[in-house]
Amino acid sequence: MTSYVLGRWEKDLKSRGLYAPIRATMYGLPVSCRHFLALLETYMPDSNTFMTSGGELGLALHEMYQVSSLPMGDCPYQEYFPSNQQLEWLKKDTPDMHDTFWDITCHYYTSLIKISPPAKKKRQISLKQFAVYLFPNLEGDSGEPFRELDVLTPTIINELMKKAEAHSYTIARAEGAFPAGTKFRSFLRRAQKSIEPRTLLAGYLALWLKKCVVLYWSLDALPLEVFFPAVQLAYGRELSLLPAMVAGIHCGLRYLVSGFTRLLERSRWLGKKFGDAQ
Repeated sequence: MTSYVLGRWEKDLKSRGLYAPIRATMYGLPVSCRHFLALLETYMPDSNTFMTSGGELGLALHEMYQVSSLPMGDCPYQEYFPSNQQLEWLKKDTPDMHDTFWDITCHYYTSLIKISPPAKKKRQISLKQFAVYLFPNLEGDSGEPFRELDVLTPTIINELMKKAEAHSYTIARAEGAFPAGTKFRSFLRRAQKSIEPRTLLAGYLALWLKKCVVLYWSLDALPLEVFFPAVQLAYGRELSLLPAMVAGIHCGLRYLVSGFTRLLERSRWLGKKFGDAQ
């Protein structure tokens, strides 16, 4: 999938400074649990540094840049879903970005409905499930040409609408900026036309962000909030990805150290309690 994306959007990704960091994630590094635990023992959560025999060491941004090639950017990386007012501003200032954001959001919920049983309303989709939604033959024969998201037929759309209990409706009176008589159609209708190339790129960038850059607590979950920064990246917005990745590493290390500390304290307490009982 990554090779396909790099080939199709090579020029765009290079102009945005994303080609090198995305390509770097194609090749993993061998992971040693023993060495990682040894490193974790030297970590100091209060200072975000490592106490080693050679002195106190940290994760310098310029060194992490050499490893990851992630851009520093001039805009903070934030995962959130814009408010109605922010969406109105986005639609007014950058209508193309607004349309792409709306498009990828519709596809996100369409993918949720496709994979969820009728009785279960799932709120999140896994990274793998969304990747297979965008590229249906991702897990197929390696010799088969890579295929992008298929257009859904009206029959399939109607089946999904019935499954999700989604219906089009017309409002009888004004609601906010919408006058009386406005007809709202189901977001599922969006899948009746071919997915836009920029939307597909934003979908891949969302997967890449949560898999390789700013991991979620559940490593296989794709939160809806990641799509806004993904769309911004697709349109060339220079987000601070490098600081976000380093902050995520420190957050994860502190979480692990805290967990091990609580576990150690509990084992000591249990040992003392049973020792006193004897």
